[in-house]
Amino acid sequence: MLTLMHRICRNILFILVLTHFFYLLFACSSHSNQEIASSTVYIDVNLEEKCQDELKLSDFVENVQFVPVSGAEAFKPQGPIARYNRGFFYVQDLEFCQIVKISEDGNIVGRFGSQGRASNEYLSITSFDVNPSTSEVYVYDGARNTMVIYSDDGSYVRSFSLDDTKGLFRDFAVFPNGNIIGCDFLTTRDSFFERDFVRNGVWMVDSNGHFLKQIVSADKHTRYSIGLSLPLFSRIDEETVCVMGPVGDDSIYKIDSAGNVVKRYLFDFGTQISRRDLRREASVPVPDYFYIKTAFSIYPSFINIRLSKGDDCYELTYNLTEGKCTVIPSRTKMIIRDVPNYCGGANTGGCRSLNFCDAEHLPSDISNPDSTVLWMVVTHLK
Repeated sequence: MLTLMHRICRNILFILVLTHFFYLLFACSSHSNQEIASSTVYIDVNLEEKCQDELKLSDFVENVQFVPVSGAEAFKPQGPIARYNRGFFYVQDLEFCQIVKISEDGNIVGRFGSQGRASNEYLSITSFDVNPSTSEVYVYDGARNTMVIYSDDGSYVRSFSLDDTKGLFRDFAVFPNGNIIGCDFLTTRDSFFERDFVRNGVWMVDSNGHFLKQIVSADKHTRYSIGLSLPLFSRIDEETVCVMGPVGDDSIYKIDSAGNVVKRYLFDFGTQISRRDLRREASVPVPDYFYIKTAFSIYPSFINIRLSKGDDCYELTYNLTEGKCTVIPSRTKMIIRDVPNYCGGANTGGCRSLNFCDAEHLPSDISNPDSTVLWMVVTHLK
């Protein structure tokens, strides 16, 4: 009888513990969803109505600078990723498969990494970032799912595998505390690899590559449904970055160094269909409101998203101060180019974008330009 009572009490205790566990799990999930919902800004994008507005570049662009890059004879910048940290620009050199560090006055002051199979090398540069506190350069090698880190002077620091996360980074951002957030809305399981990669969405790892938390989830139906080109992350400041969601989740998530979504901008573009779905099923009807996001940038005063609809492209600008949304066709006279020589570029974080050109494409007011060097085009935004 005593043994029977022990069994009954043990079973009751097990049921209570299990019930409490699922309650906590549901409560934490619900609390997280409530936090994201409470920080959400809903933005209605009515293209038919908002395409009547004009866009003045001077409302967003402060000025444009052209700076000759010294020692760039063998330098071939590869976009669209560029970073800015503590007075220096970081870009990828296609010629030597390295990260190049350039000062604001155009001097190449450092090179990071080399291609190879050693522990201090990488097979490819899938993406890279700069630790805003230590200025260490992080290079992600997607071919080996490995992060390789170099110090500010270019010397090798360490490397670590990200296989523990069961995911592949398409782009990532590193914080001063060493935590890294990465995202992948494309490949979660691929027969090309010997291992299975089942993680998708946006997630955080610690400074050694161990999984910490899932931040934004994406199911199997959205893995191929993103039209965005790199970069997927846009840095606001040292402790905050933003990432754009895939088709089906037209959100920009503002995430802090602890992996918390501190703000979510949710754009209502209407129903969208992935390019892969269109290729697989010719019978899929394409509605009039079919749009694909192809690029985005976020700056202190505004958000810019590029949309495509067939052969047409649109520029969406959301003024963060006024809460005003403007959408205009990219090739239209409604873009008032009252900022001379503006040519766009890669968002480097903060208030800058970076591009490159040769002397042939310099503005006419630059007298006797050196035709043998490459020129940086630095746009300062408001």
